[in-house]
Parts: sequence; structure tokens; C-alpha cells
Amino acid sequence: MVDRQTIQVMHAEKNIAALIPVTFSDSYYSVVNVVIHSVLSDFKFRPVPLYYSAAEEYIKIIVNNEKATTLLPANLPANIEEILFSKKMSIFKVGTSYIGKIYDDLIQPLVDAYKVYGKRISELKENLENEQKITADRFIHDFSTKNNKEESKKDFKEYERQEWIDYAKTSISVQALTKYIATHIEKLSSVVMQVWREYMEVLLLVAHKYSDILLKEFIKQRTECVSHFVYHSEVKVKEFPFLASHDVAAEHKNLVKILSSSQSKAIDSIPIKELSFFGRPDEIPLLFEEVMVKVPEVIPLSDNNGDGNLFIFVHGFQGNSFDTRTMRNVLLLRFPRVETLCSVDNEGSTEGNIEDMGRKLAREVDDFIAEWALKSPLRKVSFFGHSLGGVIIRAALPQLAKHKDKMHAFVSFSSPHLGCVYQDSRLVKAGMWVLKKWNTSKALEQLELGDKKNYRKTFMYGLSKAEGLGWFKHVILISSFLDSYSPYDSARIEIHKKVKSGSAKETAYMEMASNILSQLRANSLYRIDVAFRIKSAGINTFIGRTAHIEFLENE
Repeated sequence: MVDRQTIQVMHAEKNIAALIPVTFSDSYYSVVNVVIHSVLSDFKFRPVPLYYSAAEEYIKIIVNNEKATTLLPANLPANIEEILFSKKMSIFKVGTSYIGKIYDDLIQPLVDAYKVYGKRISELKENLENEQKITADRFIHDFSTKNNKEESKKDFKEYERQEWIDYAKTSISVQALTKYIATHIEKLSSVVMQVWREYMEVLLLVAHKYSDILLKEFIKQRTECVSHFVYHSEVKVKEFPFLASHDVAAEHKNLVKILSSSQSKAIDSIPIKELSFFGRPDEIPLLFEEVMVKVPEVIPLSDNNGDGNLFIFVHGFQGNSFDTRTMRNVLLLRFPRVETLCSVDNEGSTEGNIEDMGRKLAREVDDFIAEWALKSPLRKVSFFGHSLGGVIIRAALPQLAKHKDKMHAFVSFSSPHLGCVYQDSRLVKAGMWVLKKWNTSKALEQLELGDKKNYRKTFMYGLSKAEGLGWFKHVILISSFLDSYSPYDSARIEIHKKVKSGSAKETAYMEMASNILSQLRANSLYRIDVAFRIKSAGINTFIGRTAHIEFLENE
């Protein structure tokens, strides 16, 4: 066995019809669209057989040498009447509230099942071709016709809650009331079973189309659920600001402590969930989404998530293409028809010159597009870069100018766009110094603006003025205040007020941020801060590496 996943079905009695894409193996990626249906198809009274209970007691007493329980066979309910009512209960003691509870527990679920699956049959028929409709009419009732609706309404009038309770109250004895209840449950159960069979018959004719419908519902439902873990704010601006108006990291840390109970309820509302994705609410990261919106809008946006879209994933420092597999797999659940490329040409060489890495990536992208374009025309290109990968993408863009009209979204995950000049963690700073000296890492030297004495002549400063980011319709900068590997300000291209324009380095640092943001033509700039729920307390967590890696491993 290579891999396995666990699915939890919540409230199966509530007539579920849902699809869930189940993923297997982060390395090789396999997805199975599982469709689950549930119905109360054989809902009947089944008193526990006395001989079975007696056998259980026998095993406890004789075989396991246990004491007998108080629940002896003689005390078990022997019939439906004893299940619903106590032995001493007379018809005069059976109140309206108790009859209402019986209706809610036993009758209402069957009525709901009939109505839900009758409606679903009508919806399925709308997706049938003409020839299929002829076939379907042979074995299903037309739940959508006016006559049938009136007939169904008439037949089910007696099952409306108040009418059913009023009639039940006319019973002259507990025995008569029990018979009334049992008869209706038997009748309803048979009707539901018939509707269920008809539903399954017509479902076979439109299985693929219906799966597409359920997939859209799945996406809508998951989007709604995830929204409970996202704190959204929006500001209208004339130009994208590079100076933070307040301590954003501190604000988000405080907000994490104030969690609402709606998050747990949001997950519980999902009828079917893959436990590896939607497990415990306290393990799902919180997202703080800040959107800067230009007024007036600069360019009109049009989204097309169909064929002709290419997603390119670029790994970070000392990484490889497998690092971005989980990221790619999750996005494929949302955009199953896009083409993907996990860059491999810079594997084993991320300690070299970032400019050289950009050239390699550009050639790799060009070659992939040239080969792929023979099969499908290119419409949109989106880049996803983790850590140094986001900087490598920017270094590659000037050499991809011939595709600039196709550039759609630029997404970076904790990428040091302003270099690693102001590093909060002394341990990480010391580690980078050792790596730079031990391995003669050119990339780290460039990130620290140490490749030239004049900061305005460094590679990172020159990159801040290079074209590329301005081509994208969407620019999304994702960071985490728990990540000390990539400086928080650098990942957000948003400078903290503690950095003042004084020294030559500070002045160049602020100019870099201004250079990058001033070229953006996108209508909106997204800054998303991720608060991972990190449980471990090891050295990686202490130095901030855990959060940096969570971008790759957390689904």
C-alpha cells in the first residue's frame, strides 16, 4: 500500500449527495473523485431479539466471568409499543409535545428524504439528452410535472407536521397510536425506497454531468468553510504603499488569541470531509488578508480558469521540485484543467548567482511552453514561488517578455523580495553567515546586499527596477509573522516604521520597496499573513524554520 486517506461522513441521515476529491501521495499525486449518497432507505422498527441479548449475558457471566448487568432480557422492550412508550403510560399521559418529538425523530426524516430525492430526480432529468429522457421515463416518475406536484402534495398532506400530530391525538389508546405511527413509518419507508431506486437509475445516465455539479458545490462549500479562518480587510488607495502604518505582525499575533467558535462549527457543517485536510479546527492556519485596491481601476480583469492556463511552481533555497508538489496538488483540486510545471532546472544550484537561476528558469519555461503550445494554445501564465523561488521568478521575467500579455497571477510564499537585510533572528543571521562563508553562497551574499559596496549597484537593487511584476493582473504576497527565515517586511514588501531613511543601506532598502510597487499595474495588491497552528516546540520552531516549511507541507 502506497498511501491511504480517511473520509468522515457527518449526519448520514440527512440525505447526503456530495463529492469529495480524495488525494493520494504528495510525491506522485493521484486524485479520486468520490461521490457519496445517503438515504434512510430501510427505516423500520427492529426490537433487539431476546435470544441475542440472552446470549450476550451468557457470554459475560459464563465465559468472561463478569457480573450480570441490570439490563436482563426480561427488561428489554419486547415490541414497538414498549419502545415508544413506557409500560405504565396511558393515552391520556401522551402529550402533544411527546407526539411532536416522535414526528420529528421518526416521520420528518422520511418526509425529508422523499422530498429531497424527488427534487434531485427532477434536477437530474434536466441534464438528460432527449434519448436519455425517453429511457428515463420508463422507470421514473415525473416529479416535476404540475399534476404530479399536486398529487404529491395531496398524498403528503397527512404527513405535514401539525396535521399528523392532530390526527395522532385522536387515538383512543396507546396501542392505536402505536399502530398509527408504525403504519406511517412502514408506508413512508417503502415510498422512500422506491424514490431512491429511481434516483439511482437516472443517476447512472448522467453520472459525469452530475459529478461536475457536485464538484462546483464542493468548491463553494469549502470556500465558505475556509472563509471562517480568513480575516479580510480592504483599503482603497491611489498608489500601493510600501510603508506600514502600524505594527502589522503584533496586531495579527493579538488577533490569533481571540478565536471565534464559528471556526469549529464551520468544519462540523461539512457533510463529508477528508480528515487529513479538515481535521481539528485548532490545526487549521488563520489567514489575515489585506487588500490594497487602486481607485480608479487601472485594468479590467477577466478570469478564465479553463483550458490554456499554465501554473509554474518554483522551489526555494537548497530545495527541489518535490517541495512544491503539495502546493500544486491542492491547487489542482480547485483548478483541475490547468497545466502545471514544477521547475527542476535549478535543483542543486540555488547557492549560485540568482541572475543565472533566473536565466535557467526562463529557458525551462520557454521550452515547456513551446512543447505544450503544440497541443493547446497558451492563454494565461501564473507563477508560484516559495522563499528564494519568488525572487528567482522575478529574475526570470525580463527574459520572458514575449509572454507578458499572458501573465496572470504572481504568488510568492515568504519570498525575500527586499533581500535579507534586516533579519530579526540572530540564530538565522549567524547560520546564513556560516553558509555564505562555508559554501561561498553567492545567492545569500546577494540577498544581504553584500555583492557590491554601493547598495544601488547590488543585484537585488537592480532587480527591484527590472520589468516583470507590472505585467501581472494579480499580485499576492504571502508571509507569516512566525517565519524568521525570510524577513517579514521583505516578504510583504512593506517596511516597518522602525526602519528609517538614514544610512545608505536603509535608504536603498526603502527605494527597493518603492521601485517594486510603483511598477505594479494590477488593480489590487494582496498581502496575506498566515498564522500557522504550530504545536511542536523544537529548535526549528524556535528559530522560525517550521513556519517557513509549513508553506510547503500544510494543505
